[in-house]
Amino acid sequence: MVGSGRTELARALFGADMLVSGSIYLKGKQIFLKNPSDAIKKKVSLVPEDRKQQGLFIELPIRNNISMSILRNISLWGFLNWKKEKEIVELARKKHSIAMVSGNQEIQYLSGGNQQKVVLAKWLQTRPEVIIMDEPTRGIDVGAKFEIYQLMRQLNKAGIAILMISSELIEILGMSDRILVMKEGSIVAELQSSETSEEQIIEYATTK
Repeated sequence: MVGSGRTELARALFGADMLVSGSIYLKGKQIFLKNPSDAIKKKVSLVPEDRKQQGLFIELPIRNNISMSILRNISLWGFLNWKKEKEIVELARKKHSIAMVSGNQEIQYLSGGNQQKVVLAKWLQTRPEVIIMDEPTRGIDVGAKFEIYQLMRQLNKAGIAILMISSELIEILGMSDRILVMKEGSIVAELQSSETSEEQIIEYATTK
């Protein structure tokens, strides 16, 4: 539900906002994240709710957006390896079926679904073990939603944990193994998707 504190939680788990209380554990060990750079080093990535404002450099080319997360890996003495960047972008295009003219195309001219694929492609360059996805299919068409769902399932099969935040109950039930219901900044219920319903989720989220 809007106002439950879920986006704030996502940003705190990525080190984008300060953790006011509580602890973060990854693989049974407590981790400390002062900023997003710490999160990336710990193999945690965030696909934000507002991709245009927080997930992309909207006026830059697609190639810059995809390579932005690994510039240090494809640069030497401050000079970008253009050939390596081109290879990375082309591989991402094929792997994630990104509909684009070329890597030099400005990302603002892509559809919402293709923009979201670029955000995912950017973070997958960092080889994350955990991806936090805040409203991953908001503002994209049905066909693109299906493609995003397919990609999420592929990532899960590859051993990548996905923490999905969504306000679409059908999406939550269809894509989740375990569901955490939040209200006013606190988790009020932990449910198994195979054993719950839309009505039960709504009840936990709205009951005072």
